[in-house]
Amino acid sequence: MSPLSPDTLTSRPADAAEKTFDAPGTTEAPTAEPVLALHDVRITDRVTDREIVHGVTFELTPGKAVGIV
Repeated sequence: MSPLSPDTLTSRPADAAEKTFDAPGTTEAPTAEPVLALHDVRITDRVTDREIVHGVTFELTPGKAVGIV
């Protein structure tokens, strides 16, 4: 299974080896209606005042997952 497969989630901290996890299956068919929609998200570190997320936009449908690394 390729690491880019939609059935696989991959996480790799900067100081660790690659770890791969199988995504849980779902019995619901995805619909056109998102369960979560974020538009132009920006996150700033309070201590350094550095913007660490800039302009992220996505919609999440039932049974799907997203991660920002």
